[in-house]
Amino acid sequence: MDRLHSYSDWRTFFNSASGKQYFSEIYGEQTELLDDRIRAFQSLVSSFEKTYGAQKPFFIVRIPARINLMGVHVEHRGGYVNYMTIGKETLIAVAPRTDDEIHFSNIQNRFAPFSFSIAAEFPESKRGNWLTYIDQVSVQRGNWENYIRAASFYLQNSCAKPLRGMEVVVSGNIPLAAGLSSSSTLVVGTIEAMDYINQLNLSQSDKTIMAGEAEWYVGTRGGAGDHAAMFFGKRNAIAHLQFFPLKAEMIPFPENMRVVACNSMVPAEKSAGARDIFNERVVTYEIAFMLLAQKYPAFKNVVHLRDWNSTDLKIEPAELYRMLKSLPISLTREQLSKQLPEKHKRLATLFSTHREPENGYQVRAVCMFGLGECARSERAGELLKSGNIEEFGRLMYVSHDGDRVAISNDQNQMHPFQKDFSDRYFDKLIRDAGNGEAEAAMEMQPGGYNCSTEEMDLLVDVVRNVDGVVGAGLTGAGLGGMVLVLVKREHVDELLKVLKRKYYEPRGLPLGAETCISVDGVSMLDIPRHRAE
Repeated sequence: MDRLHSYSDWRTFFNSASGKQYFSEIYGEQTELLDDRIRAFQSLVSSFEKTYGAQKPFFIVRIPARINLMGVHVEHRGGYVNYMTIGKETLIAVAPRTDDEIHFSNIQNRFAPFSFSIAAEFPESKRGNWLTYIDQVSVQRGNWENYIRAASFYLQNSCAKPLRGMEVVVSGNIPLAAGLSSSSTLVVGTIEAMDYINQLNLSQSDKTIMAGEAEWYVGTRGGAGDHAAMFFGKRNAIAHLQFFPLKAEMIPFPENMRVVACNSMVPAEKSAGARDIFNERVVTYEIAFMLLAQKYPAFKNVVHLRDWNSTDLKIEPAELYRMLKSLPISLTREQLSKQLPEKHKRLATLFSTHREPENGYQVRAVCMFGLGECARSERAGELLKSGNIEEFGRLMYVSHDGDRVAISNDQNQMHPFQKDFSDRYFDKLIRDAGNGEAEAAMEMQPGGYNCSTEEMDLLVDVVRNVDGVVGAGLTGAGLGGMVLVLVKREHVDELLKVLKRKYYEPRGLPLGAETCISVDGVSMLDIPRHRAE
């Protein structure tokens, strides 16, 4: 394992000119970021030395946070996502073990150290069907170690040979519960480290899919978009990604634009209530798909929700809207069981992931969001390549309206955001689409996923009229966390002043917004050979 180096070798490398040059290729030339990251690596290796001793060689993996500019909630439906990896990251120092034990400690004392044996906690008798296992396992919510167990158990479930364990120290500067997927960096980092230790030789695509499915262990049923972004991300580029099959295209990010991440200061917790909402929305997608397949058997070859579009179906947009109008506005579980009797077993599995929504499954609203977002996120790649940033920004606003729950007045007072998915709404869409109206295009339909918060909605409203801002919307799963603002470079300072005055100061909060710095995706560090010798 040629990336294993001693404590003293790492320390020497971090203090060298070649080390700084090496890191500039990952982080860029900004001195402040480079110095901060080198200090973080120095702190990491010092902690490793104190925890496991100075004589044990180890390797280092860095896993950056990600932001998604377009394509939320749709990667598991086959939609595109448009990610950037940024200069907030998790770092892990790793020493291989000869047994299957995994030992983790964290520089931050709030995260208690832990250890476990893979075979003891995940014996052969439990392996075979990952979904069956995770549906039966009892997970103590909120523990950071769940994400390490998720990755190591999933890998062992996929691998015939017993896996070797590791000793790990973790550090990181990703804000917690901010919608930047700090938890997913632990899954990705564990898979990356165990792939190297056990010489599994997994491809980036393999690791992406594995990481996404591994994270189901904690109770959510999301896709692998975050993990794909971390594995495929490149500095100064947008990763334009699609699933089923996984495709990745790197598109240069416009030099005159910046992305400002605004923390709403509402934690995006993965509590039981939030998990219920996330999983219920995903299940609603499944319900809409099953109903469309039942109603329109001529399209039996459609496999993913994204494929219910007029181009792939070879129908007029107005006809697609007639089909979507045939979906119910909402359905209870009892009504679903009667309407889809042949799907009883499948529905029971889906229902087991969450509590029944009080007002039923909002089939039309969620389906319209999913199809609209798939259209928006696919077109986003074309807009970025052509330099049409104004149109890209407009689609960001439409996307956020699909998640929006409130809207502000002139005094920044919030009121419920009304959405209409009645027959009247669809009748107008059908007429307008038939007349070729641009606003009737699928990409312009926000739908109703409703995973924003009043605070996130206010942030979008506050920035909308700031000079130089072209678009804004939430990132991540929602229910708290970050809002992203796409702004022209020369207007960043003005934007920050407005945010401070109109959002943070009235709440007695420190400024929680900063410009994102684009960095490379996952990397396992190495010391150039001439330095190690």
